[in-house]
Amino acid sequence: MTGLDLDGQDKAAEDRSSRPKVLVVDDTPMNVRLAVAVLAKLPVDVLTASSGEQALTLVGEHELVAILLDVRMPGMNGYETADRIRALTAGNPVPIIFLTASERDEEHVSQGYETGAIDYLIKPIDNTLLLSKVRALLTLFMHRRELAETSRTLRRANQRLSRLLQAVGDGIIGIDGDRRINMVNPAAARLMECSPSELMGGDVAAFFPLRAEGGHDPFAGARDAGLYRSDEASFRTLRGREFPAEYSLSLIEGDATEFETFVLVFEDASERRRAAERLRTQAELDYLTGLANRLLFERTLEAEITRAENANGHLALLYIDLDGFKSINDRHGHAFGDEMLKYIASRLRGIVRQGDMCARLGGDEFAVLLGEVADIALAEKVAGSIISTLSEPFVCGGEQLCVGASMGMALYPTDGRSADSLIRAADRAMYRAKRSTTRKYFAATGL
Repeated sequence: MTGLDLDGQDKAAEDRSSRPKVLVVDDTPMNVRLAVAVLAKLPVDVLTASSGEQALTLVGEHELVAILLDVRMPGMNGYETADRIRALTAGNPVPIIFLTASERDEEHVSQGYETGAIDYLIKPIDNTLLLSKVRALLTLFMHRRELAETSRTLRRANQRLSRLLQAVGDGIIGIDGDRRINMVNPAAARLMECSPSELMGGDVAAFFPLRAEGGHDPFAGARDAGLYRSDEASFRTLRGREFPAEYSLSLIEGDATEFETFVLVFEDASERRRAAERLRTQAELDYLTGLANRLLFERTLEAEITRAENANGHLALLYIDLDGFKSINDRHGHAFGDEMLKYIASRLRGIVRQGDMCARLGGDEFAVLLGEVADIALAEKVAGSIISTLSEPFVCGGEQLCVGASMGMALYPTDGRSADSLIRAADRAMYRAKRSTTRKYFAATGL
């Protein structure tokens, strides 16, 4: 038993339904058969009707290349039928060729044209003439069909693009060669705190101060390379609020300025920059005290040494180690110890000058970096203030406690010309103070 090829049958039916169609309307069967035989030479399907009423039904059901319409028919004649067809197909008129059997019908030529006819053929029909006329109409029909399909494709593409522009979170602005805004998506209007109409037609520079590094024109950059990017822009909304923005400017089309089209795509970078700042803070600051951590401290020390070297200046490094903190931490718990470390950090901030750095290096070790120290006397004064302040009792958790500190001090360039040498010198001096029973800080000089 042979199986049925349903897919093949469906494809064949689809092909037949899409083939161009010509309608022959004549009440004389012989005339219809002759016309069908002639039109069989063309890639069309031929529909037939023997009356105007049948013709109207078929016109309502099919897209037609042309209608061959007999003038004289019983009941509704050709002119009446053509008039009804014209009303039925007002939005998409079908070419009608009248078929007339006698010369006296020529008197009604003008009436035929008024009802929508485009031509007349005199019976008996010249087959070659009929084929040439229908072939020409078929060519026009196929061109119209292709144009209609192209139009549908473009319309679907535009609809998809419109939905994309509506849905995308980035602001998108179209800009013409005069740098006037000619397209705005909803996200752009939202980011600029306005309606699209408030941006349309405006000079882009009034809304988006596009600036390039080194004073270059972003439009020139986009024109030369096709694309310009910046992550350092600052835009101002129509309500006056400034926000950091990242944007790209692309040249879409155009050789001459008047035909250029640019697209600006931008986003509010506020949250991204806040996240970056949070990451930087986490990487550079001590999580507990908010002081600089060891990484930031050592990097700053390197930079300060370079600055002092170039300016023939001086700086001081103070290394601090708390005395008795471990026993307090063990006795009262880590939460209590953390609160004490915060108090100590707060006291250190209150002593140093603005621009100097306090750092927690880890555990109960701290450091202070004093820049632009004219002589050792200033460094010793700060060191004395730190020792005195940290020796004062702390009230923590309702309990009064005392914790001391041992400190070592190293000076640039006297005690070292590199970060490592200064740190080693300050560390040696700090351990000397730890061992001393009479002094709480030592300078590295002379040790």
